[in-house]
Amino acid sequence: MDHVALQSVADAEAVMEAYRAVGVRLFLAPMLSDDCSEALLRGAADIRARYGLAGHVHLLESRGQALESARRFGHLNPRGAVGGASFCPPPAGSHDDQVGSAAAAAPARVPGGTAVDFLDATGFLAVPGTVTSVAHAVWLNDADRATLAAAGAVAVHAPASNLRLGSGVCAVRDLAAAGVGVALGVDGAASNDGQDFTETLKLSALLSTLVTPDYRQWVTPRQALAMATVGGAAAVGLAPRGGVIAPGAVADVCIWDLTALSMLPRGDPVSSLVLGRPQGGGAGGAALAAVWVRGRRLVAGGVPLTVDVQRLRRQLWAVFAKQQPAEAPSAAAAAAAAAAMTTAAGGRAPAPAFHVAAENEYRAALALDEADSRRAELAASQHRAFSQVWGQ
Repeated sequence: MDHVALQSVADAEAVMEAYRAVGVRLFLAPMLSDDCSEALLRGAADIRARYGLAGHVHLLESRGQALESARRFGHLNPRGAVGGASFCPPPAGSHDDQVGSAAAAAPARVPGGTAVDFLDATGFLAVPGTVTSVAHAVWLNDADRATLAAAGAVAVHAPASNLRLGSGVCAVRDLAAAGVGVALGVDGAASNDGQDFTETLKLSALLSTLVTPDYRQWVTPRQALAMATVGGAAAVGLAPRGGVIAPGAVADVCIWDLTALSMLPRGDPVSSLVLGRPQGGGAGGAALAAVWVRGRRLVAGGVPLTVDVQRLRRQLWAVFAKQQPAEAPSAAAAAAAAAAMTTAAGGRAPAPAFHVAAENEYRAALALDEADSRRAELAASQHRAFSQVWGQ
């Protein structure tokens, strides 16, 4: 194990011990599958096994991550090859030499793995007695979905975030058909400006209409609700006691007011909840009446009981004011400066200095600054590379 991985694993274990002492249950969640070393993921899997912890990781969210996955993990054996998911020697001179060294003496097998196979081979994807949830799961192939299903993993679909960032459309139906459980999520505030869960419910149903023109394959309101409830409970290790209203189940309950204007006129309440706008608010529009979490009431009459909303408003307003420069330029001067900078940057607003490198890398990977003919040539080349690595 490298020093950084050892230190990260040691820190995580210290946190687990501290919180376990006061009865708090945590997840172990490395951020991105393609940013983690083998040592870190193996160490994380070991901690999860010893403490019985669920795991979470962001997986193949964007096209850029899919390109990196093919580059970094293409030498791994996908599940289904002889011997299952395991490490193959990486290309000579690769920065992943240490990943392949453990299997250097193994018989040569046909490579073609992805980040999913990397998670599987390190043991992080399937830790006995726990569940692993993977956020996004947009850029998967059939073998990836089969591996996730075999591991009992749950994919967390975050449609608002995927749309906000232009990441792509998660093939929810394909995941379900492969036997992968699906939950819903809103992602972080930096990736989803609203974080309204009812918005996620609606988008999970509507976004499926872009995948196929066959309406029988679209996600229905009841399926969306099931992903949010039963699927959500499975993603955090609460199945089968969570996501259902039944004796002995976890007392997490939301009550919706069917007389709220946003839920009227009377019809199918599930369709109104998923496809309407139950959090519309104003003049009797908002429909959320009450919320209990583990039997504790947190919302009454649509108002949070654990947060002073008026105080929070004042605090957020004050933070905004402190962020403004001491002598802000007039709107006209600011607009003129922005226009001049945009013109100098070739028609698009320039990125801050600390974003320039990332911006250049992103635009180069997607060939955004190439001529149309060159962009088409690169797209065809990338398609051939994906076909070879993913066997499609």
